[in-house]
Amino acid sequence: MRIFFAAFFLLLPALLLGQERAPLYYRMARTEFFKLPDLHQPMSLTAPDYELLDAALFHATNEVRATHGLPSFRYDPVLFEAASYHATTMISRNFYDHQNKTGAAYRTPDQRIRTFGGDYHATAENIAQFPTIDMPRQYCPRQQSDRTYRYFDCRTGKAFRPFTYAAFARMSVQKWMASPGHRANILNDDLTFLACAARLSRNPYGSRNAPFARPVQNFGGYLFRHEPRASARDRN
Repeated sequence: MRIFFAAFFLLLPALLLGQERAPLYYRMARTEFFKLPDLHQPMSLTAPDYELLDAALFHATNEVRATHGLPSFRYDPVLFEAASYHATTMISRNFYDHQNKTGAAYRTPDQRIRTFGGDYHATAENIAQFPTIDMPRQYCPRQQSDRTYRYFDCRTGKAFRPFTYAAFARMSVQKWMASPGHRANILNDDLTFLACAARLSRNPYGSRNAPFARPVQNFGGYLFRHEPRASARDRN
């Protein structure tokens, strides 16, 4: 028992430091975060606020965890670097896969997390491709005078608009929750840390095909709960 308490008090400063190191959005209470006015504005598909979008995915995931009586995930900058890297390269290199071919150190989710400094006993990853415009599967694309496309209801002619940041995040998490494997990761009580990143398709209005995002969730867990190590960026 004395050893346990000694270890806990040695660990406490690291736990507090980790909380202080988290960016502002992740230090906000979930209910306060979702009151931010910018969250309820349509996403800019050409110049998105990625910090806001990534944090919205994080808080929307914890929103679902709470409805299942589970503790909230804690943010980890190492997991964020891994998620951001994979989401960015899936867009820039136009692929959709858990396997990343940019180098051996980045090939699998676990390798990416370790490359960025993670030391978790257990890791998991969710990925997806979701539309960034709130519209049904059937739509009518129309080319505009500037040769870009907009997307309309074929029956009424109403133009469809991009999701708000909050709506896209909640839609993404609900779709993951409808898939057994993705759901299992979100509700896994042994996974206690999370970071999310979504990157939007390039040239979003340049095609008849609807624009999309490729979001990534990276999860981590320990056999004994403790603070993850700082990311490589934080250590420099």
